[in-house]
Amino acid sequence: MTGIDWIILTFYGGCVAMVVVGMLASLWEDEVKIELNRSDLNTQLADNGLESAVGINFKLAEKYQLKDELKHLDVEVKNTSNRDLYVDWDYSSFVDAAGRSQRLVRLTPGMSFDLLPPQVFSTIAPGKTLKEKLTAESTLKRDQETSLLTGAAPLIEFSKFISNSKQKSAPSSFTFALRLALRQADVQSSFSGNRFHVINCEFTAKKLPRQSLLS
Repeated sequence: MTGIDWIILTFYGGCVAMVVVGMLASLWEDEVKIELNRSDLNTQLADNGLESAVGINFKLAEKYQLKDELKHLDVEVKNTSNRDLYVDWDYSSFVDAAGRSQRLVRLTPGMSFDLLPPQVFSTIAPGKTLKEKLTAESTLKRDQETSLLTGAAPLIEFSKFISNSKQKSAPSSFTFALRLALRQADVQSSFSGNRFHVINCEFTAKKLPRQSLLS
């Protein structure tokens, strides 16, 4: 083999080694799992007489990296009844891990409006599904160039799992909640709906043990 062949072989071996090291390191990265308390949600729907009228689902990844920033939640609300269903965003809220309740905001393309006016409620026709991206008001920041509102801060702070000088002992889990205000119309009702329900969707964020990352 010539000197150039050895150089190429060494370079190739170095690239392979870097890939292997990266793959092995990724196996030991801290990860987080977010779980919806589905049984509690189903109980609330049943208690409100909505078990056969409303379906609520959230699009969550199987696992998140500790370094990830989750800036919004994807929600799907399905109207399985034969009457219109309304989601009242101004009566909905987000409750963070510290128990602080905040205004819930529905993210829309090109958000340039003032957050002070009321948000228009969403109407879900019978048999249809509403899909929205939701965040808390405190996460929003206006871009100085475009004047558009974007989710600048994380909605779910995985940094809570990291120990630091102020937090010597980091928790292994924490809970947060999204409270959806629903209005259901009777057969002879106004367009805004006259049956009011607040459904509390509780989540638990758990830091996974490292050995589980090999599964």
